[in-house]
Amino acid sequence: MRPPRIPLSRLTALRQPLLRRYCSCSVPSSRYAPSDINGSSKPSLNITREGTNRPNAEAAAHRRSLNTDNSPLSHRTITTSQSLLTHSPLSPGSPLFTPQGTHILAKLKEYLRAQYVRYGYDEVLTPTIYKRQLWQTSGHWDIFKDDMFEVRGRGAAADLPEPIAGAAPNDTPKHNAERHDAASTESIAGSEQGEQPYGLKPMNCPGHCLMFASKTHSYRDLPIRWAEFSPLHRNELASALSGLTRVRRFHQDDAHIFCRPSQIMTEIKATLEFIQETYTIFGLPQPSLVLSTRPETFLGEVATWEHAEGELKAALDESGLKWEENPGDGAFYGPKIDVLIRGTDGKMNQTATVQLDFQLPERFDLKYSTPVVKDGEGKTQGLGSGEDGEFARPVIIHRAVMGSLERFMALILENWKGKYPFWINPNQAVVLPISNDKVEQVEWAKKVQKIVAGVEIMEGGVGKVQSLGRRRFRVETDDRAQSLGSRLRQAKQKGFGFELVVGDQEVKDGTVTIERTKGKKEALTPHEVYQLFVETEAKFQ
Repeated sequence: MRPPRIPLSRLTALRQPLLRRYCSCSVPSSRYAPSDINGSSKPSLNITREGTNRPNAEAAAHRRSLNTDNSPLSHRTITTSQSLLTHSPLSPGSPLFTPQGTHILAKLKEYLRAQYVRYGYDEVLTPTIYKRQLWQTSGHWDIFKDDMFEVRGRGAAADLPEPIAGAAPNDTPKHNAERHDAASTESIAGSEQGEQPYGLKPMNCPGHCLMFASKTHSYRDLPIRWAEFSPLHRNELASALSGLTRVRRFHQDDAHIFCRPSQIMTEIKATLEFIQETYTIFGLPQPSLVLSTRPETFLGEVATWEHAEGELKAALDESGLKWEENPGDGAFYGPKIDVLIRGTDGKMNQTATVQLDFQLPERFDLKYSTPVVKDGEGKTQGLGSGEDGEFARPVIIHRAVMGSLERFMALILENWKGKYPFWINPNQAVVLPISNDKVEQVEWAKKVQKIVAGVEIMEGGVGKVQSLGRRRFRVETDDRAQSLGSRLRQAKQKGFGFELVVGDQEVKDGTVTIERTKGKKEALTPHEVYQLFVETEAKFQ
């Protein structure tokens, strides 16, 4: 019998608000489950989850207050009416994001980057295209090639030589610095004549494996957590393309954790906490969790699978979340947890995922050195001698918190019904002079716009290089030849977070009039308004 679910009494509050700046330093989707590495996920759609205590209740309550109308609203309607993106038949399934839409995507990444510092992730960047040999080595070419775009260089040959590294570990290049140096030479890169075809990457994991294999790691180095946001491409069927929820070019908060088997439990628990906190901040419905276990065809030993499944079950039980088991639907390389969110149309959408992988470490001959371990006869155990002792295989945890950022954006657009909290709003504030024919009002409005937007101005109005640590906001000036009432109505229809009004008195006093709470207007200096924006953003409001 499964142990009872014990809700967490308290989740750790987010310690890395966007107010601070950091110097720091995926799991792919399929046609059915956009966060599954090999397209093998077919999760159950009739799942519920019991409630848990939620962090940052103030931010969550603010999200709910934005949505008083219960009528569903498609994200396609919102993106069109708010000019967040456009489409072109010249690139089907690849949205062209306007400055407003790009702002929302950038804020999603900024939120994640702030949390990566807390959870110990380093961001990396890997190539967009790889020779087909890489995908053959990883095993994706046999399983995923129909969903990949093929790219050919000059003089590309129709047929390929045998892969440098096959599925068996003994066929792979040696894991040491000499192999890394050789990989940089012309013999590995290939000459221009007869160059191999390339594949446009649909996932980041093989590239991260190449990076891990480029140097020797000790057990002391693990876990290593690498995250990446670079665009991915999937050759989805034209008939399957749908708004932002099914696209051909997309971004993921893709990360891979290289860890020792003894670290799996800790990493899974931290990832589930990360997911809970994030979905609370964005005010999304309670997600449903599905644990997919060993399929009929699988890699590795049964005992290894049972141990891994036990780790995932224990982590789920300890999280206090309600979950369902989907027997036999795990990926062939390991069991996984899929997180699903019900959209406003009632359909379930996969977002986050946590997957254990024992296959890629084998295929790429990934190793880390361990302390010397002796068996009963005094002989050393392991894959080979290392500086600290023997070598062992790491486990890879494929992990995405939001999944496809485009799909996540669609879900929050619909959940918020196009009414954004200030911190992510693409139209954060507008400055309106009462009389556009009065030069003093217009000039003061433009200066106010720069100050509250976060532009640093020196004495005499001379600009200077902007510091990296200063917050920036999207602020416009509307001095069109229309009445103030008309421009205010249009600003509210456009969804501006704040309207700042400037008249003769404000010019004289060096202030602006702002409505912080409905029906209550007050005069603040531009610097006070800027500080208000900083504090509001820091609370995710």
